[in-house]
Amino acid sequence: MAVFVASVSGFADNPANESNALKLRYPMAVTEILILTESPFSNRDYDRFGVELLSQRFRVTIIDCTPWVNPDFWERYSAIAYACPGYTTADDFHSIRRSLDRTKDALVIDYLGDSAKSKRIRRELKKRDIPRVVFFHGLLPVGPERLPARLRRMVKRVVIREPAPDVALMSGLAGLADSRVSRAKHTIWAHSLDYDIYLRERRTSGPSISRYAVFLDEDMIYHSDYEHSGTTSPTTAEVYYPAMKHFFDRIERATGMPVQIAMHPRSSFERQQELWAGRDTVQGMTSQLVRDASLVLCHLSTSLAFPVLWRKPVIFLTTSDIDRSAMGKGIALRSTLLQAPLVNVDIEPGERAARDPIPAVNEDAYAKYAANYIKRPGVPELPVWHLFSDYVQGRL
Repeated sequence: MAVFVASVSGFADNPANESNALKLRYPMAVTEILILTESPFSNRDYDRFGVELLSQRFRVTIIDCTPWVNPDFWERYSAIAYACPGYTTADDFHSIRRSLDRTKDALVIDYLGDSAKSKRIRRELKKRDIPRVVFFHGLLPVGPERLPARLRRMVKRVVIREPAPDVALMSGLAGLADSRVSRAKHTIWAHSLDYDIYLRERRTSGPSISRYAVFLDEDMIYHSDYEHSGTTSPTTAEVYYPAMKHFFDRIERATGMPVQIAMHPRSSFERQQELWAGRDTVQGMTSQLVRDASLVLCHLSTSLAFPVLWRKPVIFLTTSDIDRSAMGKGIALRSTLLQAPLVNVDIEPGERAARDPIPAVNEDAYAKYAANYIKRPGVPELPVWHLFSDYVQGRL
């Protein structure tokens, strides 16, 4: 799935940036929601993308475009596809057009990427006057770009050539930095998908603190996103796992707390159990593990939203290999934004833990991060797809 990024900015300190939100009802009667994706639509996506809730108000159709947009990826990962009611796959552009022929009064939620094929689909939607929603839910901080002026003009021309979205579904204030938001006719303020999980858990049970630390695993070596994006891991299993496990040993001795591994949801459970041998490895419970932990360890996981929302102490971890990559810059940036310590486990494998095992939480920094990247202050405490449906049906 595409992850949207926004440059670091003072959005939370500048209410004027909120002026884009339109207080208008959606102008057409929507009877169908059409979801377009270019990664195999999984059971997890069914839950995250609110298909069950949306189905209570609209007819929901999912077109999994992965077989056409990214056939090699589909061949390897098609087994995770979830054939729920309304689900279909598209093997070529003609099958997408045939699916669009069958739509009526539809609103498209666009989870496509930036490939030429994805842009072709968007142009087809524009040609047919089918309105499109872009959901800015995976907002992540990135540093200021330093592109030459000529390259900036070229990028701007490419961006403008793509049809503007009709609706921007927003989470944090940093999304306002994206030019697509200002070009959209409608702006719906909601929050990130992780906030839905946080809301659900906050209502069913209060926060507690247990004597353990949790590491937010990212499947650093084998993550399927590397293949999807045509990149590779910045390090190797032979270097990464021994260094991390040695650091965890030091943390455990310094704090008396075991380190539990919160697995990435798309990683292989059997492989991760083997790689993290000797430690509890848990899948599908990241938010609960963070909620009850005394300390969170991480790189730049998108699950950072959970320690921010639960106000948990965080130590950011890097290695010498990771530090030389773009990932290293991202980890350092998050450490700065949250005013949380950053440790290179190759250089100081545990010395920081021995000196100051559990850092303090900077409340102002956490609140600002939440406002910029998770949820704009003042947005109702309702599920994302409830807010979205209310707006589309004119109930807001």
